[in-house]
Amino acid sequence: MSAPKRRRRAYAPQQISAAIWTVVRQHVAVDTIRLMHVQDAWANIAGRQLAARTWPTAISGDLLVIHVHDSQWLHELTYMRQDLLQRLDVLLPGAAPKLLKLRLGEVLPVAQRPVPESPPPPPKLAPPQFSPEPDAGTRAALDAVSDPELKQILAGARVMLGRP
Repeated sequence: MSAPKRRRRAYAPQQISAAIWTVVRQHVAVDTIRLMHVQDAWANIAGRQLAARTWPTAISGDLLVIHVHDSQWLHELTYMRQDLLQRLDVLLPGAAPKLLKLRLGEVLPVAQRPVPESPPPPPKLAPPQFSPEPDAGTRAALDAVSDPELKQILAGARVMLGRP
């Protein structure tokens, strides 16, 4: 009696970003990732003038700690707390903290803050160069294919790649 055939699962291709985020989440705390997202969006959340005098420094659960440059801005921000929380919720849905703690502290100058950089564009690849005739390795690989229809498709594709 032969063994029952196993069904092969078809796995859909994954985006590379999903795989990278899986690795990042294994090594970096969730609150640290959330803090980086808040810091990246802080200029859009607070506005340029306020962002120059404040800086998000920590997240713990639902609490975001913001350092404020001086006591006058600290007082002003107490009135803006709900507005900032709403903006956070709009720009970072699902990751936004629910509470703000404002404290006097060191605020990095805007020029020294980490700036999210866009990656450089990938270099242009030269088109592959194939000879008009397949080499011995390619012919051997085609001969190893047992399905005649697949062999014909692969041979046709190789011929097309060899055209100028």
